[in-house]
Amino acid sequence: MEKKIIYIISIVLIVVTLLIVGCTQKTPPEQPSTGQPSATTSQQLTIKTGTSFGECVGYCKQDITITSEEIIFHKSGWGQEYPEITQEVPISDEQWNRLMDSVDFEKFNSLQDVIGCPDCADGGAEWIEINNGKSTKKVTFEYGDTISEIDDLILELRKIRNDVFSQFKD
Repeated sequence: MEKKIIYIISIVLIVVTLLIVGCTQKTPPEQPSTGQPSATTSQQLTIKTGTSFGECVGYCKQDITITSEEIIFHKSGWGQEYPEITQEVPISDEQWNRLMDSVDFEKFNSLQDVIGCPDCADGGAEWIEINNGKSTKKVTFEYGDTISEIDDLILELRKIRNDVFSQFKD
């Protein structure tokens, strides 16, 4: 009887050991997230940013779409007397790399979709939209404001926007 109990306990211990070893070997180690895009992701990345003013005459809405290859500038007004204008310009490697260095996806994705009171009392609205090929997140905030979590991104996008907008003044 003692031999049977020892035999059963031995089999149970072997089965439990195999299950534990099998489960731990199949789990890959976690990679720490840096909040930065991978090389593959950055090639699929599209960043849009723009401004708008509700009570405005003229070209009141301006935006740019940025990919690793180009910047597409677009502006329009509220009325038909201001036709839409769209221009494409190449993006330099330097601009793209600075932009990628300023993006922290974790912080951006943690933000609310609307911050403050964009365009209240015609103060204007500013927005940033990031599409990584799998999901899209847009954050709208008061024109000219800073948001501590993404200040580097905001400043870099404003610089690119100003550079592009200045090429296409009315």
